Amino acid sequence: MSARRIALVADEASVHTAVWRSGLTARGHEVRLWSCRRAPVASGVAAASDSAAAPPPASGPRRPSRELRTITRALRLAPRFRREVRGFDPDLVLALRFQPEAYLAWLGGIGPLAVVSWGQDVLRFSVGHPFHRFFSRRVIADSARVWGETTSVLQGLCDLGADREKIGLAYTGVDLQFWQRPAEIEAQLASLAEQDAGWARLLHHRAAGGLSLLSPRAIDRSGHQAELLAAVAERPDLQFVLVGPGDAYERSRLHAFAVRNGMEGRFVDLGMRSPHELRLLYWIADLVASLWMPDGLSQTMLEAMAAGAKLLVADLPGNRDWIENDAAGARVDPTDLGAIGRAIDRLIRSDGGTLHATRVAERADRRIALTRWVDEVERLW
Repeated sequence: MSARRIALVADEASVHTAVWRSGLTARGHEVRLWSCRRAPVASGVAAASDSAAAPPPASGPRRPSRELRTITRALRLAPRFRREVRGFDPDLVLALRFQPEAYLAWLGGIGPLAVVSWGQDVLRFSVGHPFHRFFSRRVIADSARVWGETTSVLQGLCDLGADREKIGLAYTGVDLQFWQRPAEIEAQLASLAEQDAGWARLLHHRAAGGLSLLSPRAIDRSGHQAELLAAVAERPDLQFVLVGPGDAYERSRLHAFAVRNGMEGRFVDLGMRSPHELRLLYWIADLVASLWMPDGLSQTMLEAMAAGAKLLVADLPGNRDWIENDAAGARVDPTDLGAIGRAIDRLIRSDGGTLHATRVAERADRRIALTRWVDEVERLW
């Protein structure tokens, strides 16, 4: 296969973008990245960046226009993107995520176009507002190929009008070697505790015999971190560890809840952390929880499984393919506090995380999953 030029429209800040991109460049293809991020991107990365836009408020209620921001951003960036991508003259325009990346790629009017979709795209945004349904349908109709991460996402694509011959299953899988237990883990933890107050508080609780529940997904009401925190509040020996980006207002609500309920010593918000720190957290957490709904296939869930973590997840079709109600995992209704509490009590002291590591090794080895997807991309020519 001769080298091709690929215009990749993706979130430059996402570690997942780097993985998809590496799979293409490893085959010798020239990949140029366009980012829809508001903040300036790293040098050497082509960007259609709306850097003049104001950042979201640190507190206060969400603005009513939240559902439309990704559409209006794509519309604003489209003229510049169209000019720049024509100069690149790609053999393929590839978008990772529908909103706003695939919207922008579609508005660019240059094909062929292919899209990798996520559960949030198809199961949440595209059905949440008529304008999103319109844009998603048009992207699907004009794409040469659309990939989804689970069978439920593929069905969602079909519900939006996709021909079954046009869709395919694709996910990157995980780097099995990276998520293995780190060498000299206790020394690494001690070093972090010396440098970081959040890590120090977390490890002090651990040293005193306390247990921890890790929530490593983006913070949002749809993430149901509030329900998780309420369940942890009822268990005095359990610490709630929050990691990741997300909605500033929702984050402030979690902090306020912890203060009202006297949880200051059992609530640790680490914010954004590197993959290396996240790996350490998976290995020392007594339970990892992700109650996002709706959702497709959580990359975070696969990473935690590869690290042998026990998992509490939302009872969704995509999760049912990976998590059983057994010694290593539980699926619950994210709105049912009683069910969440019972699952925590059952899992927190169980011994079964290695079941997940075995399952991921069999089904989500990145070397296999990513190679399979790049093969499909190359068949578009």
